[in-house]
Amino acid sequence: MKLRTLIAGVALAASLMSQAARAEYPEKPIEMILPWPALATSTDIIARKVAEQMDPILGQTIKVVNKPGGAAVVGTAEMANARPDGYTIGGLTIGPAVSQVAAGTTPYSIDDLEPIGMFATLPFLIAARGDAPFNDIKSLAEWSKSTGKQPILAHWGKATVPTLSTYRIAEKAGFTFNEVSYTKVDASQLLNGEADLAIVPVTSVIGGIKDGSLKGIVALTSGRMSALPDLQTVREQGMDFDVAIWTGLFAPKGTPREVIDKLYAAMSKAVESKEVQDFSAESGILVYSLGPDETKAQMTSEFEAFRTVMGPLGLIKQ
Repeated sequence: MKLRTLIAGVALAASLMSQAARAEYPEKPIEMILPWPALATSTDIIARKVAEQMDPILGQTIKVVNKPGGAAVVGTAEMANARPDGYTIGGLTIGPAVSQVAAGTTPYSIDDLEPIGMFATLPFLIAARGDAPFNDIKSLAEWSKSTGKQPILAHWGKATVPTLSTYRIAEKAGFTFNEVSYTKVDASQLLNGEADLAIVPVTSVIGGIKDGSLKGIVALTSGRMSALPDLQTVREQGMDFDVAIWTGLFAPKGTPREVIDKLYAAMSKAVESKEVQDFSAESGILVYSLGPDETKAQMTSEFEAFRTVMGPLGLIKQ
């Protein structure tokens, strides 16, 4: 009896010590791995700004380290294999976190990535010429069915998230398209008649939309874009899913929930800061906070959806 009591007491003490240690987290600087080149994109800049604003909230420095390579898989794998103690986290986009995993091209699974939360969505949309005989997904599908024509889509690559999402939209809406892949997609493919539709960042077409030479068909974002507040999202146009080229924070699998929650709380406050909000307004990036459980649920849904789309396209590694 005394031995059982002693063992129980030791276990309780260990549990209390562990909880106390987590309550004091963080006790040293945190490393944030970004699996892309430094300051190469607005995604890198927004991740750095969020990290900077998290510093005073956590009372410790978040050291940002860029580790590019392998289409962002190298840095992501390093983060996923780190000690799950909250002192190594990563800023990831939907590509290395979900779509590339679905394609079977990563050494980790989505279960190896512990979501802290999403905080940003890149402002992409599907655009068309201003005189196109359709204005949204519904009228595009109706035009395609009534004329028997397949719209030509200019995109950045068949396996990219925006293109996979467009395949998903077309399947749900009941039309198909011909495609042309470019290293860079902008207004030119539409204006010179090479394509009927183009997947583009809002910055490359906003001028044409304002002067009427171009139009937005649907926003590939989680919410309305400030630059085009009247352009509806995929869900608003009747689809039963959202499309977002998102960025979020992650930790290795097994990181204590108390640590995840503390990091998410800091991330949420950082997103509300003037510095982050100002950059959002300047760049067009949508910033928001989506919690760890909601992020995990969205990732799981996206993973299954991408697998469904990728299979017929031959994009899943055997």
